[in-house]
Amino acid sequence: MIMNKRIKSFEEGFGTAYTFIIILFASIIFIGLAYLIINSRNHISFDSNIESEVLSQDIAEQIINSMLEDNTPESDSLIDPVWALVSSLNTETVAITLTDLSSRINPNFFRDEIVDETNISKLIFADGHSMAELEQYRSDNTITADLQNGYPEFFSEDGIEFYLSSYSYFNINIADELALTDMYVIRTENESASESFRSKIRQSRTNKTIIYNNEIENIAGSAAGKIYPFINAVPVMNIHLIPEELLSEILSYDFGDDKLKYPEKSFNQIIQKRTNGEIGIDELESIFSVKDEKHLIFDYLGTKTWFWEITISLDDCKRTVIVAELPDKEYSYKPRDAASKGNIKRTLQIISNLFYNEQDL
Repeated sequence: MIMNKRIKSFEEGFGTAYTFIIILFASIIFIGLAYLIINSRNHISFDSNIESEVLSQDIAEQIINSMLEDNTPESDSLIDPVWALVSSLNTETVAITLTDLSSRINPNFFRDEIVDETNISKLIFADGHSMAELEQYRSDNTITADLQNGYPEFFSEDGIEFYLSSYSYFNINIADELALTDMYVIRTENESASESFRSKIRQSRTNKTIIYNNEIENIAGSAAGKIYPFINAVPVMNIHLIPEELLSEILSYDFGDDKLKYPEKSFNQIIQKRTNGEIGIDELESIFSVKDEKHLIFDYLGTKTWFWEITISLDDCKRTVIVAELPDKEYSYKPRDAASKGNIKRTLQIISNLFYNEQDL
């Protein structure tokens, strides 16, 4: 099996514990798209514990290296070696968590249909708020990473904690047209060209044509290098780690009059398979009972996690590391790629590395 594994970081010497670095990312992978400028810090307060700083840095390094060593880069599951490592590194004095940040609803781009036509609204909204209200607010304001303050009082506490995230890529096949256009303008600073871009997306959806990851350039032209990977065509959420309630609602959606035949059966299969094993992209058609690769289920649900959070707590100190995986633009991480999945490149990007004394907060 051929697998190119790379880790990118502008923080040279990630194992060096005594630096404070602010990064303006050349490729600008984002923390929740917050103005698309990333502040990646490795910080020691004056009274911080140096030993804890070094130890937490080493633990983070071990976890990231373990993620890179996974020999099934097309799927992220609970049987990956990194989970056993996290478990072994947890002690009475060191608490470590690894969290999938991207297998949730991103209110910056999710379309109204899937929220309104399922019970997703009950999972995410505070009483008195709706998707129509969110859409209007979204059109009047900019993309935000801070869901609690950026969308004041819109979302319930459970919604914020379990079902929502601003850490995800914009899938060109399922994201809201206006949100895609806004992202295009942010990345290219070319508002006049954005209408042509939006028109091509609308035409693709009218014709029920799916855009694949290696076809972004056909839609964006010379701007493709600026908008990718922010806008891409990879599945948004990982069936291995998405919350069960959210998984059930997405499977029950009608996908524009193309409802899954057996959503409950698909749900039960996923839960059973992911509990003690790993689901490959070559199994998705069977699980969803869908042979048509143009079906939008393959854009909502796949086998990959794109954004991770590592937290390491010890001695009243905490390190939080956000890691993004950069999609290999030659693949869409869908059933059509099953035959060549061994060639998928895995590239991880550290986009935030914060160390602080919790007493300082």
